[in-house]
Amino acid sequence: MKTAEIIVTLLYSLIVLWWAISAKKQADKSGAKFFASSKTFGALVAGLAAATTGMSGFGFVGGPGLNYKFGSAVMYMGIFFTVSYGLMMWLNGKPMRMMSVITNIETFADLGDVRYGSRTLRFLIAINLIICIFA
Repeated sequence: MKTAEIIVTLLYSLIVLWWAISAKKQADKSGAKFFASSKTFGALVAGLAAATTGMSGFGFVGGPGLNYKFGSAVMYMGIFFTVSYGLMMWLNGKPMRMMSVITNIETFADLGDVRYGSRTLRFLIAINLIICIFA
């Protein structure tokens, strides 16, 4: 590497490190802001965030391979991502939002704990979500 590239890389790393440390000092210690449970975002923002997450993972990781193997019909999956996330927010998001007003839930695992009063169920939901993410 050239000296200029090393200097720019180190400078960028120091700026990002400073930014992270200063954000950590200002962050809420409860994690409420991390999980976006401060209830400042609406269903539209949450749905768009979920859809972009799915499309990012599919579009950049699995999409090119599927497109190569099966043809361009795979490109229509973006439509199904949008519809399915909208349906998910309508079926799951609204009841979960209503429960979050009554109790302090931030994740689906918290929802299982509050609804059924079972820490075991909370653990199983968390494990299930981890398995589904990596599957």
